[in-house]
Amino acid sequence: MSEKNTTTHILIDRQLTIYKRERSAVWQCRFKCDGRWQRCSTNERLLKDAKARAHDILVEANVKKKLNIAPVTRKFRDVARTVVKKLKENVDDGIHLPRFQIKVTHIVIHKTY
Repeated sequence: MSEKNTTTHILIDRQLTIYKRERSAVWQCRFKCDGRWQRCSTNERLLKDAKARAHDILVEANVKKKLNIAPVTRKFRDVARTVVKKLKENVDDGIHLPRFQIKVTHIVIHKTY
Protein backbone atom coordinates (compact mmCIF):
# COMPACT_ATOMS: atom_id res chain seq x y z
CA MET A 1 0.00 0.00 0.00
CA SER A 2 1.30 3.47 -0.84
CA GLU A 3 2.41 5.83 1.87
CA LYS A 4 0.07 8.71 2.69
CA ASN A 5 1.31 12.16 1.72
CA THR A 6 1.57 14.70 4.56
CA THR A 7 -0.43 17.24 2.56
CA THR A 8 -3.37 14.87 2.11
CA HIS A 9 -6.26 14.72 4.56
CA ILE A 10 -9.14 12.24 4.32
CA LEU A 11 -12.30 13.93 5.56
CA ILE A 12 -14.81 11.18 4.72
CA ASP A 13 -13.40 7.75 3.95
CA ARG A 14 -13.77 6.92 0.23
CA GLN A 15 -15.91 10.03 -0.29
CA LEU A 16 -14.00 13.26 0.38
CA THR A 17 -10.29 14.10 0.47
CA ILE A 18 -8.40 17.36 0.44
CA TYR A 19 -4.81 17.75 -0.66
CA LYS A 20 -2.29 20.38 -1.61
CA ARG A 21 -0.47 20.28 -4.92
CA GLU A 22 3.27 20.79 -5.11
CA ARG A 23 3.43 24.35 -6.40
CA SER A 24 0.14 25.63 -5.06
CA ALA A 25 -0.86 27.50 -1.94
CA VAL A 26 -4.53 26.57 -2.13
CA TRP A 27 -6.11 23.27 -1.12
CA GLN A 28 -7.76 21.00 -3.68
CA CYS A 29 -10.54 18.54 -2.97
CA ARG A 30 -11.43 15.18 -4.46
CA PHE A 31 -14.93 13.84 -3.93
CA LYS A 32 -17.04 10.99 -5.20
CA CYS A 33 -20.32 11.77 -6.93
CA ASP A 34 -22.32 9.25 -8.95
CA GLY A 35 -19.59 6.68 -8.38
CA ARG A 36 -16.95 8.81 -10.10
CA TRP A 37 -14.17 10.84 -8.53
CA GLN A 38 -14.30 14.57 -9.25
CA ARG A 39 -11.67 17.21 -8.46
CA CYS A 40 -11.90 20.92 -7.82
CA SER A 41 -10.19 23.71 -5.96
CA THR A 42 -11.44 24.89 -2.58
CA ASN A 43 -9.84 28.31 -3.23
CA GLU A 44 -8.76 28.31 0.42
CA ARG A 45 -5.26 28.67 1.81
CA LEU A 46 -5.98 27.65 5.41
CA LEU A 47 -6.59 23.98 6.22
CA LYS A 48 -9.56 24.72 8.49
CA ASP A 49 -11.30 26.81 5.83
CA ALA A 50 -10.47 24.27 3.12
CA LYS A 51 -12.09 21.46 5.12
CA ALA A 52 -15.30 23.45 5.53
CA ARG A 53 -15.36 24.42 1.85
CA ALA A 54 -14.73 20.81 0.76
CA HIS A 55 -17.76 19.67 2.76
CA ASP A 56 -19.82 22.43 1.11
CA ILE A 57 -18.65 21.33 -2.35
CA LEU A 58 -19.67 17.72 -1.64
CA VAL A 59 -23.10 18.80 -0.38
CA GLU A 60 -23.64 21.05 -3.42
CA ALA A 61 -22.75 18.21 -5.80
CA ASN A 62 -25.16 15.82 -4.08
CA VAL A 63 -27.96 18.40 -4.10
CA LYS A 64 -27.42 19.03 -7.82
CA LYS A 65 -27.52 15.28 -8.41
CA LYS A 66 -30.86 14.97 -6.58
CA LEU A 67 -32.28 17.87 -8.62
CA ASN A 68 -31.15 16.15 -11.84
CA ILE A 69 -28.69 18.94 -12.60
CA ALA A 70 -25.23 17.94 -13.75
CA PRO A 71 -23.11 18.03 -10.57
CA VAL A 72 -19.99 18.69 -12.63
CA THR A 73 -20.27 20.74 -15.81
CA ARG A 74 -16.75 20.30 -17.06
CA LYS A 75 -17.91 18.39 -20.13
CA PHE A 76 -20.13 19.64 -22.93
CA ARG A 77 -22.36 16.58 -22.80
CA ASP A 78 -23.29 17.29 -19.16
CA VAL A 79 -24.38 20.81 -20.02
CA ALA A 80 -26.18 19.63 -23.18
CA ARG A 81 -28.17 17.03 -21.23
CA THR A 82 -29.24 19.65 -18.71
CA VAL A 83 -30.28 22.11 -21.44
CA VAL A 84 -32.21 19.46 -23.40
CA LYS A 85 -34.06 18.37 -20.27
CA LYS A 86 -34.94 21.97 -19.35
CA LEU A 87 -36.10 22.80 -22.89
CA LYS A 88 -38.31 19.69 -22.99
CA GLU A 89 -39.88 20.63 -19.66
CA ASN A 90 -40.50 24.19 -20.85
CA VAL A 91 -42.09 23.05 -24.12
CA ASP A 92 -44.32 20.59 -22.25
CA ASP A 93 -45.36 23.32 -19.80
CA GLY A 94 -46.07 25.74 -22.65
CA ILE A 95 -43.41 28.22 -21.55
CA HIS A 96 -41.50 28.17 -24.84
CA LEU A 97 -42.79 28.06 -28.36
CA PRO A 98 -42.52 24.87 -30.43
CA ARG A 99 -39.45 26.21 -32.25
CA PHE A 100 -37.48 25.18 -29.16
CA GLN A 101 -38.72 21.64 -29.74
CA ILE A 102 -36.94 21.74 -33.11
CA LYS A 103 -33.67 22.71 -31.38
CA VAL A 104 -34.08 19.91 -28.84
CA THR A 105 -34.74 17.41 -31.63
CA HIS A 106 -31.67 18.66 -33.49
CA ILE A 107 -29.47 18.20 -30.44
CA VAL A 108 -30.85 14.73 -29.76
CA ILE A 109 -30.65 13.54 -33.39
CA HIS A 110 -27.03 14.61 -33.83
CA LYS A 111 -25.98 13.23 -30.45
CA THR A 112 -23.81 16.23 -29.72
CA TYR A 113 -23.67 15.24 -26.10
